[in-house]
Amino acid sequence: MTNFQKHHLPPNDFSKIHRLNQQQHHQHHHQQQQQQQQQQQHIYNNQSSSFSTNTNTDYLIVHVFVKCKPGTEDAFVEATLANGRQSAKESGIARFDIIQQQEDPTQFVLVEVYKNAGAPAAHKDTEHYKVWRDTVASMMEVPRSAIKYKNIFPSLPSGWDYPEDDGEKSWLE
Repeated sequence: MTNFQKHHLPPNDFSKIHRLNQQQHHQHHHQQQQQQQQQQQHIYNNQSSSFSTNTNTDYLIVHVFVKCKPGTEDAFVEATLANGRQSAKESGIARFDIIQQQEDPTQFVLVEVYKNAGAPAAHKDTEHYKVWRDTVASMMEVPRSAIKYKNIFPSLPSGWDYPEDDGEKSWLE
């Protein structure tokens, strides 16, 4: 329909055409939005697949929060380092990090990265864990707490695992 024909239609016909044009515009706009969303989802899926976990890196990360009594920090660190060094040698543990808060040196977080669901139980069944647990029990200002996390990134075991070496494990010193 030409502009001349549109302008010389009875008012009701012009309103119908106007409504049809608006509907077509809204449908076209809606289709464009859906296409953009699909493209964005496709891009996200492709990007996240390179960052997401796979069966080899579905590691369990546990943050253990500890507040020890003032004055016991050095003894806590000593006992925790002994436990951490032995824990890092366990086949089910990828990492065992010990971090201390700067502003409050009585606050610690143990970052335990387990390679599989059975590893935490195996860890708690070791002699070095039992010695650590009993040694630090009286040092606790409040009972320790833990939060479990799933791994998102790094997606490769090499991002978590300690380096391979000649068996000396000198990095544990």
